[in-house]
Amino acid sequence: MATFVMLLPHYVQYMGIVWLLHRRKFGTAPARVSRGQSVLMRLSSDLRLLVPVLTAIGVAFYVASHFSRRNGFFPHFEALYLFIAFQHFYMDGLFWAFRRPEIRSTLSPFLMRRREPAVATAS
Repeated sequence: MATFVMLLPHYVQYMGIVWLLHRRKFGTAPARVSRGQSVLMRLSSDLRLLVPVLTAIGVAFYVASHFSRRNGFFPHFEALYLFIAFQHFYMDGLFWAFRRPEIRSTLSPFLMRRREPAVATAS
């Protein structure tokens, strides 16, 4: 339970960063995209879809937790949940390794978008 409570805010933060990255990266449709990319583009561009999908995932985990607890196999659910958490941290190290130049050059422009300077108008 402590692991769940500790990781939940991290997942919310992580999903926010991924949403921002996908929204900026896939905001305009390139000429050719895969089916997965088109799904990400659709979810990232419409909060009316994204919020229910994320809520459904959270509810599914809650129901699975409750069901497994009630039927006596909660340790199996917990092991699966912790496996997903550890896999997440491993994948974080691969995908978000900003110390690697190829990762920085691929992701930084979308995460660190600079604002355009305001243009002064002559009156």
